[in-house]
Formats: sequence, C-alpha cells, structure tokens
Amino acid sequence: MKAVWTTSSLMIGLALAGCGGGGGGGSSSGNGNTTSAVAFAPATIAATADGTQRSEVRLVATPSAELASAKPADIFIKVVDSNQVFSSGAYISSNGDGTFNAVMSTQASLAAGSYSGQLQVQLCKSADCASQYAGSPVSVPYRVNVGMMQPALTRWDGVADWSTAQGNAKHDGYVPVTLDPAKFSLRWHWTTPLYNPPSEPTIYNGTAVTSAGKSLIGLDENTGSQRWSSYFGWPNTVNSSTDGLASANGLVYVSWLATGGNGANNAQLLTFDIKTGSQLRSASYTDRFNLGDTPASRPTVDNGTVYLAGQKLTTVSANGVVSSYGPTLGYQSASVAVDGQNAYSYGALMNTPTSSGSEGELHVFDKNTGALKQTLPDAVSYLNWVPRAHAVVGAQNDIILVNPWNQYSQRALTRLNVGGGVAWSVRGDFNGQPVVANGKIHITCNFPTRVETYDEASGKLLWSQVLPYSNDQSAVLTFAPMIVTNNLLFVNGTTALYAIDLNSHRIVWQYPGMGTLALSANGLLYVTTYSGITAINLK
Repeated sequence: MKAVWTTSSLMIGLALAGCGGGGGGGSSSGNGNTTSAVAFAPATIAATADGTQRSEVRLVATPSAELASAKPADIFIKVVDSNQVFSSGAYISSNGDGTFNAVMSTQASLAAGSYSGQLQVQLCKSADCASQYAGSPVSVPYRVNVGMMQPALTRWDGVADWSTAQGNAKHDGYVPVTLDPAKFSLRWHWTTPLYNPPSEPTIYNGTAVTSAGKSLIGLDENTGSQRWSSYFGWPNTVNSSTDGLASANGLVYVSWLATGGNGANNAQLLTFDIKTGSQLRSASYTDRFNLGDTPASRPTVDNGTVYLAGQKLTTVSANGVVSSYGPTLGYQSASVAVDGQNAYSYGALMNTPTSSGSEGELHVFDKNTGALKQTLPDAVSYLNWVPRAHAVVGAQNDIILVNPWNQYSQRALTRLNVGGGVAWSVRGDFNGQPVVANGKIHITCNFPTRVETYDEASGKLLWSQVLPYSNDQSAVLTFAPMIVTNNLLFVNGTTALYAIDLNSHRIVWQYPGMGTLALSANGLLYVTTYSGITAINLK
C-alpha cells in the first residue's frame, strides 16, 4: 500500500503497511456515506497539546469488504490536512483481527488555541487518485486544544474532593461525572523547585497540596501558583513519601517515615492547615517494616478519624489520640480502605504464613470499635510485597484485591465477600490497582499492555483494549494508575495518557505525558511526573 500526505503546501510519499485480512463494521466516518471505505474509531479526534511537543493520536481503522479484499499494492492512501495541524507521517500496524492502528502526531510548533477541522482520507486505486474505492473519501473531524487555557473553575454538584489514594476512602477511583473529550484543554503546569519528585496531590476546596523532598506545597487550583510552602523534615528521615498525603475538613495529613531499629519504621502523622500551611500537631506511630524507598502508608480520613496501615491498623483521632488494633503484620497495605461500617487492611509477613495459612490476607475491622471482625485469606498463597497494594471497596458488599506476586502471570484479581469468603479469582499479568464503578472492575495488564474490564458479580471478562506502544510490544507498565467516570476511563500507557470510552471501548483522547492521576471536584485532571504537575481542564 502506498500513501501520500497532503497539506496546503506539502505532499510526501509514505510507505504504509498492507491492509489485507477480513473487513467488518465500525463507527460512522462522519462523511455521510452509508458504507465508508474505512471506518475510524474514534469517529472524531480529540487531543491536547502544550505547544512545545507533539501530541500522539491513535485511530483504529476498519476497512470495507472491498478494501480488505484488495491487494496491498493496489491501495493508495491520500490524506488531506488543509490546516496543517498534523505532522506528515503515520505509523500503521495490524491488530490481527482485520482492523488497523493508525498513529500520527500533531505539529510540535502549533500556536496556543483550539484547532478544529477535518482530515480527508482518500482511498485510491492509483497514485494520482484518479479512481477511488467505493465509500471514499472519508472525513475525520478533529479538535486539538493547544496551550494553556483558563476557563472559570466551577465545582461539580455531588462530587467530593480528591482526598486520598484513588480519590476516596473506598479507594475505588470513581468520579461520578460524564465528560466530553472535545472540551479538554491544558490549564497550567507547575515545575517542582526542588530536586525531589512531587507526590500525587491531595485536593481540598481549590487548593492542591503536594510534597517534594521534606516540604509540603500548596498550589492554587485556578492558576497553579504556589500559595505556601512548609518544611516538615525531621532528623534521620528516609526519602520523601510519594503516597503519604490526605486531606479533609480543611486539614492536610502527612505520613512520614524515620529509620528505626530492627528494620522497623518509626513514623509520624503530621497535620497542617490547608489554607496557611501551618503545622498544627503531630502523632507518632509504627509504620511498616523498612522496605527501602517504600513510602509510608497513605492516610485515609473518615469522619475526622485518620486510618493508617502501620504494622497494625492504626487510627488517629481528631484530637491526636493514637490507637492500634489487630495482629502485627510486617507488610501492610499502602492505605486502609473504609466504608460505612468497616476498615479494611491488606497485607502479610513476607515468607511467613499468616493466621489463615495464606501469606496474604484481608483484615476486616469494625471502624467504630477497632474490633477485628473477620480475616479473609487471599486466593493466592504467596504475597511478595505490597508497597502499593490496598483493598478496594466494591458496591456489592465486597472487596477487590490484586495480589502483587512478583511474576506477572501469577498475579490474581480477587473478589472477596465481606462476611463470606472468596467469590471468584482470576490469574493474569495484572498491574497496578483496579478501579470499580457501576458493577464493573477495570484493571491494566502487561504483555501486551492493555486494559481489561470484568463483571464485578461474576468475574467474567467483559472486554479488553490494547494500549498503543512505540514499536515495542514487550514494553511493560511499571505502575498504571487509573480514574473511572460515568463514561470514560483514564489510564496510563507506555507512551501517553489515554481516555477510553466505556461504551465503544476505544481511545477517544490522549495526552503526551504519563504519571499519577487525581481529579478534583472543580474538573481538573492532575498528571504528576518526576518533574512537576500538569492540570488539564475537563469541562
């Protein structure tokens, strides 16, 4: 197959991969034809770029029966981009099911603004395009937002602030909003003034708080400007906690480690005023055994009580009283999950069977009394280490766990019934933490990098979507945080951040940056990398 890319001033010949293989249906191309020569998904391109780097765009192409049966040498593709928004060039690869990936990039030098138009894709029988295949040309509308934009911040009704791990005390990663990718745009980028990478922010009432090194920094959600900075380091501390922030009721909580004897970590929970950054109090507790640069457990706040996954379940009351409950475990979860009745802590001692005979178990505590109500063994008999693993509270009186076995293929996604036992468990090369919404569990996997969605009740695999990669199918997701809304799933790939439509299961938006994620009640998506934080308008 041969192709040319035409802009208002440039025509370049490109050699693309041959089509071949079965055809099939697909979404409408948007050009009004009943049967298009090729159907593209998404039907409309939505992308965000900062004006200094290219933004990658991925389309899935489904050829018509006529086009799919043609010889590759007899197919010529001409793409007309009269606005010169996209670079001349594309990478095309087969998905092995009759569909193809087409990956292209925006121009790196676009001025700030919103660019709308259409790519005209002509499927031709000769290089001069004197004759085209039936259903050609195909138009693909696009909207590319470039540069920093400052629409007024307005709070969503019924949406809570992003408080802790995966947003809330249940750790389900769910934000109950419906989003339009065409409205996404960059708002601001903040670069850490320190050499230490910033943490994922916790957000409360217009202030996003991050830690970097031994400093706590409050950022204005509207502009990204620094409101305050507070130094909180103390002698003999280890590296900065990358997960140890939470906020509620005008307060910010920081869990912080110090080296201790026998591999144990002595820790403090520090409390700050979110408006001024002033430290109000501190409380000491014993965190997990020393795991090198593993951060302290991330606080979870519920009705003024802070829950910590120390060597025991630890709570700190509103007036600073520290209490510990349950058995002593060397490795605890990254954060305690809390619902209306219970607190859930997941962990085990490495290479030492726990009380259930399994090396991974979930402890269910009465959140009001601290009484241990239930111990549930995990479905896998070996728990390697859990610096980021934690329980996720589902919507069916259940808990969702991912056992972080050190071999990808041996990892398990498990649903436990509270008051019962294992409802189901599936093995796979799972990565990161699941998110749960509307009876569905979403999780990332490797080999190839992809998203899988399971039915919460039955454990049945509902759908899977492979994520783009840069010519390297062996690339792995080292950690892939996600956020789920009513209609979109935000997920990190190996090359970019993507939004996947939950109905079509297709990528509908992408941003050329990856990192930990947070979503504020004011409609800002935060992407935190080693060098700083980017805020993206979602409305």
